[in-house]
Amino acid sequence: MKKLFFFALLAFAVSIAPSTYAAEATHTVAQAIKAEQYSTVKLSGKIISRIDEKRYLFEDDTGTLELKIDKKVQQYSTIPTKEKILIYGKVDHYGKKTEVDVTSIIKQ
Repeated sequence: MKKLFFFALLAFAVSIAPSTYAAEATHTVAQAIKAEQYSTVKLSGKIISRIDEKRYLFEDDTGTLELKIDKKVQQYSTIPTKEKILIYGKVDHYGKKTEVDVTSIIKQ
């Protein structure tokens, strides 16, 4: 009985998770630059160039921003350039520089 309850609860949690995640507001690059350290953001735009192994330049209508995409994320997602994508990640400020540590990439 306990196992049945646990699996029912788990199934419910999984069924509502994607809709909750997708309903988050989309941020602009300008908003991400002004956001607090380690804030979670969802960005819509495109990668315009690759800087190095982990860093990419991302652009939307409000500006450009560096993305840091670790190998863990890269192994599960292709890194499309010049295609519209959604980026989920956390804001990281380094002095006057701001980048987003990417947790997932979704093609639009």
